[in-house]
Order: sequence, then structure tokens, then C-alpha cells
Amino acid sequence: MNLYEEMKKEMKAQVARRRALSLKNLIPDVRSAAATAMNLDLLCKGNDVYAMVLNGIEASQRVQEAASMIRGSDFVRNLVNDKMLDMGKDLVRFNTFDEAAEQGGLTSSLEESAKQSEFAATYKAGESLLELDRFLFAAQMFSVITTYIQVWMTIAGGWAEAKASILEDNSASGLGRGVVMGANDCGHHYVAEYWMHSTPSYPAYHEVEGCAKNVYNLGLVTGYAAGKELSRTQKGNLFSYLHDNMSEATRKIYSGSFPNWSLQKKKSYYIDCGAIFRANLIEN
Repeated sequence: MNLYEEMKKEMKAQVARRRALSLKNLIPDVRSAAATAMNLDLLCKGNDVYAMVLNGIEASQRVQEAASMIRGSDFVRNLVNDKMLDMGKDLVRFNTFDEAAEQGGLTSSLEESAKQSEFAATYKAGESLLELDRFLFAAQMFSVITTYIQVWMTIAGGWAEAKASILEDNSASGLGRGVVMGANDCGHHYVAEYWMHSTPSYPAYHEVEGCAKNVYNLGLVTGYAAGKELSRTQKGNLFSYLHDNMSEATRKIYSGSFPNWSLQKKKSYYIDCGAIFRANLIEN
């Protein structure tokens, strides 16, 4: 096996390991608080924020509500207009897995973005209108988002620590809240209208403000997709886990019938549950 084939095999193995740690694969589909706690406590710490976002991007292609949230907002336009992409021009010119490998850019997110080429080939072969719609979604949405993630992953480590921390903080915050709202079957219109952030303020680092907004929203949408695609049993297991990790005082605050709660109480609940998810299940 030549070097290229070895690299390709290893990359496929990395993608398989990342997918194995997706929420849908980690949370048991039978009611078991013990099994849920064991899986999440022991395995989820192997997930970093980048891996969880990448898994969420895949989930967003299977969850219609997440796809609608992306299509019905300025989400992708904001990503494309982010100056951060200008910093990664050498990366975004890679269009396929093979091109990336040949030029030393062999990373999982670029391999994922190569799916647009697969969709294009399928469409040219004369598949159905449904396949055409899938291709358009992949080419216009999936490719842009995965390219953005690739640039983020490459650039963040080279930035000043404070700037990189801002990006990871916003992404992890969006992920936690998105997972919780998706698992609680919140409507995508509610999430888009009340939870997609306006641009935050960082007086000492104005250059990261637009990017911070984008990575928060990216975490929110991909987390929402990951939570939404869980089965009813898995969703129940997840919330049992989150409640078990609340303090007694916090559990008392959120007692009673959820439908009767005020909007503010529901919002506080999602923030608190998202914070627990982040603290326990996203690698620091």
C-alpha cells in the first residue's frame, strides 16, 4: 500500500471514529439511566467541539427542520461573507478529497465536503428530481459550512489564545443549547427567531465578533440537528441524564408541567441544560 492509500485509509478510520461518537450512536435506545450515564460520561469526553459540529452537519442533512433553518435564514450568507474565509483562501480552493490529499490538505472536513462532487456525478447520471434537490442542498449549504469549519479548525490554533477561546466558547454554547432544544422538539422557527445571536461585542478583539456570531449559530444549528434526530427514548435518556446532573435546588426550580412554564422560565431551562451538556460532554 502506497503512502497515499495509507493516508486515505487512516482518514476514513478517523471519520468512522468521529461518527461513532455522535449522540445518536452514544445514547442507548432503551430506557436505561445507568447505560446512558456510562456511555456519556466515559465516551463523550472524547468529542471535541469540532467533531460534534461535523457530526451535526451530517445530521442536518437528515433533519428537515435543521435544513429549513439553514435555508430560511442568512446563515450561509453570513458564513460566506465572514472575513475568516479570506484568511483561508489556500484551503477553500480544495474541492475534492483526492485534490486535498495530493496537496497535503488531507482532513476529515475536506473529505466530507467532497460529497458535493458525488452528488453532482449522481445528478449528471440522470437521477430523480429528489436527487437534484439533494445535490443543490449539498453544493450550496453543506460544502460552504464544511469549508468554513476547515478554515476555523486550521486558523483557530494559530490565533492568540484569547481569540481562539472566544470562538470555542461561542461554538460550545451554541452546541449545548441546540442539542437540548432539538431533543425537546422545539420548532425550528422558534430556535431561529429567539436563539440565533446578533453580533456579540468584544471591545478588545473586534475582529472576532462576526466569527463569534457565526460559530455560535453554527453550533446552534448543528446541535439542534443532532438532538432532533434522536429517538423518543434517546431524548428521554438524555434529559434524565441532564436532570441527574442538576443540583437539587435547580431541579426544584424546574419542577411542574413544562407547558405551563413562562417563556422566560423555558429559556432559562434551555440555558441551564445546555450548560450541563457543555460542561459534561464537550471536551475542554
